Amino acid sequence: MAHHSGPRSRDAYKVLNRLDRSIRLIADAARYAPRPYRIVLLSDHGQSHGETFAGAYGLTLKDLVRAGCGLPVPRRAGRTVSGAEARTAGRTALHRPERGRHPEEEKECAGPPSDPVVLASGNLGLVTFPELPGRVTREEIDRRFPGPLTTLVDHPGIGFVLVRGATRGPLALGAGGAEHELDTGRITGGDPLAPFGAGAAEAVRRTAGFPHVADLMVNSAFDPVTGAVHAFEEQAGSHGGLGGDQSRPFPLFPGTLTEPEHRLAGAEAVHEVLRGWLAEQQGPENPFAQDLPGAGELAQHQGA
Repeated sequence: MAHHSGPRSRDAYKVLNRLDRSIRLIADAARYAPRPYRIVLLSDHGQSHGETFAGAYGLTLKDLVRAGCGLPVPRRAGRTVSGAEARTAGRTALHRPERGRHPEEEKECAGPPSDPVVLASGNLGLVTFPELPGRVTREEIDRRFPGPLTTLVDHPGIGFVLVRGATRGPLALGAGGAEHELDTGRITGGDPLAPFGAGAAEAVRRTAGFPHVADLMVNSAFDPVTGAVHAFEEQAGSHGGLGGDQSRPFPLFPGTLTEPEHRLAGAEAVHEVLRGWLAEQQGPENPFAQDLPGAGELAQHQGA
């Protein structure tokens, strides 16, 4: 409902009230169970509000990427300010006319071998160049078709772009040549991750380590004052990237359980805490926790 109507909408609060009643029903029933229960609620993400990217700029992320590659875009997108600027930037970077405009010009184009695949998860965009093997490096992108990166990072609706450097590892790129080297923490120009708050670099570095991460991971701009982001999907409330309330998941648990010592980053850390809580409850009253490893033993069990 928050996706459809917004995270602070009346409809969303109605759903939350129904969930509260359901949890209360479970808690009341647990008092009559033959063994004690401890209820833990986990919010794996929040929801951020904001005008969609298409609504704010008149073109989709796919249109922007295609324009930066010198590929044709729909006429409606080309007429927007963003579309015209992107097409100009793409053609300038590629030193050629827009690809696909004339057959003879098409033969001279040395752009990407196929159209890029552009997907969206809230205000996070995933861009892959499918005919280039493996995860494409920044250097390869700049060599083959230099328009997309410049077009993306200099667009006002884009916060940063994650790409892999051939020798420097994962890089978060921002407008005006700003860079954040995630492996070393070195920053050139302004830090493109600064508006997203503490923990942003850690979250982006973790994403960069996934084996099937896209060639480009594109995060929309974020307004720290209003908390607004631009979803690349048609959603009034979104999650999937960084910025705003979507970045504030939480566990709600009884005070009798041990407080986590460190900030939890990622599902692996949450899993370790949950297993640790189960191990704490070992005893006759919790027969299902007899053989569970403690939190400190988790890594050894996972390695096995």
